[in-house]
Amino acid sequence: MNTNFDKQTASATIGSSYAFRPHLTFSLQANYYKQAVEEEASSYDEMRYTASVEFKY
Repeated sequence: MNTNFDKQTASATIGSSYAFRPHLTFSLQANYYKQAVEEEASSYDEMRYTASVEFKY
């Protein structure tokens, strides 16, 4: 089976973290992903947000 199609992808990430105390950190991150395919039905955009709290002991 031989398949031939054109797919383009792009992604970007931005994030930040803040240490409230030496052992406690808060982080935010945003991820964007885009896929473009010749068939419009297979193309999509995705946006993901992540928030986290980290405690080290």
